[in-house]
Amino acid sequence: TMEASSGVLESKTNVQQPEEDKTKVEPKPIEKSSNSSASQVIVIDDDESSENEPINNSSQEKQEAGAKRSNPFALFAFQSTEPLPPKKKLDASTNKSRFQKWNSEVQKSNINKKPKTETSKPKPKCVPPPKMKDVSVEERERIQKKWHSLLDPESPLEVKRFQMLVAARLHARCQEASVQKAMTKLRESFPNFSVDTFADADPESLVPCIKNIVHYNVKAQHIVKAAQEVRTKFNGVVPEDEKSLLELTGIGNVFADLLAFVNTKAAYEKPAEENN
Repeated sequence: TMEASSGVLESKTNVQQPEEDKTKVEPKPIEKSSNSSASQVIVIDDDESSENEPINNSSQEKQEAGAKRSNPFALFAFQSTEPLPPKKKLDASTNKSRFQKWNSEVQKSNINKKPKTETSKPKPKCVPPPKMKDVSVEERERIQKKWHSLLDPESPLEVKRFQMLVAARLHARCQEASVQKAMTKLRESFPNFSVDTFADADPESLVPCIKNIVHYNVKAQHIVKAAQEVRTKFNGVVPEDEKSLLELTGIGNVFADLLAFVNTKAAYEKPAEENN
């Protein structure tokens, strides 16, 4: 009985020994065999855990040292184990007061600032074309031939002159080929190309014919309104002088000077050198 009791005491001391070392090293789980009795307990020695401790410490130190050499902020990264303090929630009133303070400072700084001077080169001014009276005879012939090519040669004189007025309004910021195409479509859609026809037309009916022209909606409205003004102010006859042409919608100084030269009744009968 003494030997049995001593054997039980030894087994108890062996089982309780790893519980004291739990704070230092976590022991491995106790393995129990199904065939053995409850009194038979297998205890793992602490030698294995003690041998592993210096290896883990040395590897961790090497890792920290390598990180410190490669990254100057490694010391902060490895040693900051405490959690960050929670962010303070700001009230709407404090945010508003901060914004007002910042806004007042910005306004004060802007008052003291000097306006920036433009260092870029000034844009060149648009030079208007010369007056037709200052153009050479050869240039006059070329201009007159160009504008008369936009008309229907078989039309009556007054119809030609109104076609010239419409072509001048369409030609603003457009190429000659685009104007020629638009005039052809207008003659096809309106066989009776006259002042009365366009004065009674709806601007929307002109849009499909001149859609290849820049600002076709505005130009369609100007053409209809100019036809109405020709009928009411000038008895359906397109004016010849520059002052009267300026009274028509959509006709400015440049086109008024041009039409006063190429769209007069004499211009269709005399050559450009005689039409001075």
